[in-house]
Formats: sequence, structure tokens, C-alpha cells
Amino acid sequence: MIACALRSNASWSSERRQRTLTTRVRCQTGRVLWLTAWLVVGSSVIRTAEGFDFTAAGNTPIEVLAEQGIEWQQDTKRLVARGNVQLSRGNVTVWADTLTAHYRERGDRATGPADVYRLQAMGNVRITSPTETASGDAADYSADDQLLVLRGRPARLETPTETLTAHDTIEYHEDRQVAMARGDVHVITQEGRTLRADTITADFPHGKRPLGEQKQKMKITHLAAAGNVRIETAEEVVRGEHGTYNTETGIATLTGSVKITRGDNQINGAHAVVNLKSGVSRLYAVAPGAERKTGTQGRVRLLVVPNRKHDRQDAGTDSTPGADRPVTP
Repeated sequence: MIACALRSNASWSSERRQRTLTTRVRCQTGRVLWLTAWLVVGSSVIRTAEGFDFTAAGNTPIEVLAEQGIEWQQDTKRLVARGNVQLSRGNVTVWADTLTAHYRERGDRATGPADVYRLQAMGNVRITSPTETASGDAADYSADDQLLVLRGRPARLETPTETLTAHDTIEYHEDRQVAMARGDVHVITQEGRTLRADTITADFPHGKRPLGEQKQKMKITHLAAAGNVRIETAEEVVRGEHGTYNTETGIATLTGSVKITRGDNQINGAHAVVNLKSGVSRLYAVAPGAERKTGTQGRVRLLVVPNRKHDRQDAGTDSTPGADRPVTP
């Protein structure tokens, strides 16, 4: 058996026409504990499908805490934990109001192990590892697709060097190490730069390993943005319809109705290359080399607003020698 403190309660539900088995292990704190195996007789344990290894140790057990109990729905092959749920495996922990695990049986139904191929978390979702944190209103993980989808207002993914937020979804593809964010997306770097757009794709190039298993800290190396792109620094704001940003070189490239604003001054063009480290910006009427293909040269428009306050101060000062001495008859 799982533990001597285990209490099981089997009953039939006339509404759902399925057998529901509720299991509880009471802790000293009064919380409900789900340890290592869920109601499997013998020494077999639940293990997650290969894509959902929280740590490199594939046999690391799963532990779930739930204040309102855990329900085993055998007919639908689901486990549902409710009430301030906490799931832990290795270095990764998931918190949620409700957590549902979908599993497949392997071998004998009574004694054979099972694979958890999907996890759904609802309400106040937070996923943490030693170096990353993800949060949202809901999360859906598919081991088959190696895909984690966060939903919320906002959904958030934090690394040691960047914070990515989106008001619709953040999709994290484990196999490609890519995050796709949609809906008023913001990326804030540790240098204080902000990139905004309708959609942003972020690349994490540290090998094909699940979130939380990186031997190195996760770091965004490349961003691709589309729709109402806006880059903000302490000195300037750059706008365009599409953009890319290399976090290592600090170079951003924007296209489509590009505007660079510094204070009251603004430059308009079609293509901009901005070095956010050096502060040097280059604006083109068309992309470099494109004029040779299209025969179009175009123009860059510069709008400079005079500093009227400075002009008034200059106008009130007489630079004539002796002008500061009183005039005597």
C-alpha cells in the first residue's frame, strides 16, 4: 500500500456514470498529501511521459499537496487535485487552485505504471525552478507536443535577465526552446530596455531541454516582434511595424513606418538599425540594398523642435563687454 495513513473512498456517481475514488493522506498541517504513487498497489509509481521530466532524473517521484483532496477518476483516467495545490518534482514546483493530470495506463491496469501526458492547472498558477518563474491564470502542458501554454492577464515568464509578459497567451515550445507571446506583449531587460508589440517570439538557445532543466540560466538571445512594435530606452523611443532584437549585440532592426523619437525631435523612415548599447541609430528611406532592386531612393524626414526656453534665456543675456556694469551719466 502507499502508506498506512492512506484513506480511500469509492463511490458511484449517477450524474457522470463513472467510478470516483478519493484518496487523502493527512499531514500535521491538515493539508492533503499525494505522494509518489496514486492508488497503485505494489511498488509501481506514476512517472511522467518523457517530455515532462522536471529534472534529469526520470524516476524522480512526484509529490502533490492539496487542501481539498485529490479525486481519482478511473473511467476518464484523470486525477484532480483541488484547493491550494502544490505539485513538486525535482527542482520544479507548480502551484494552482486546481490541478488535473491526464494519464495513460501501461501494462496491467492494477499494478502497471502509468504515464502522465497532460497537466492542466487553473487559478493563480505559478511554476518555479531555481532560475525561472512562469505565472498566469491557467496553464496547460502537453508532454506529447512538448508544449506549455500559459494564459492570463497577464501571463508572465521571468528569467534572470528578462521578464516577458502577455495579456493573451505565452506558448513555450520545449523542443525548439522558443516562447511565443501574444496580446500586448512586453519584454523588459535587466538593462531597463523595454520592447513592446502585439506578438513577440523569443529564442532560448541552451539546448533542447525542458523548462527548469537548463544547465545554464535561461537567457533570451533573439526577439522577433510584429504589430505596433515599440522599443523604449532612457534616451529614445523607436517605433515600427516589425522588428528584431539581438540581446547579445544590442542591435535592433525595425521596418515599416519607422519613427525614432528623442525628446521633442523625431526622424521618420522605412528601415532603422539601432545600437542600443552605443546609442547610435541609423534610419533609411528603404532597407539597405533595396533601392537597387526597386529603383526607389525615398527620403528620410527629420523634425527638430527648437528649445524655446533656451532661446529665451539666450535672448535675455547681453554679451557686450561691460554690459553687466551699471550705466552712469
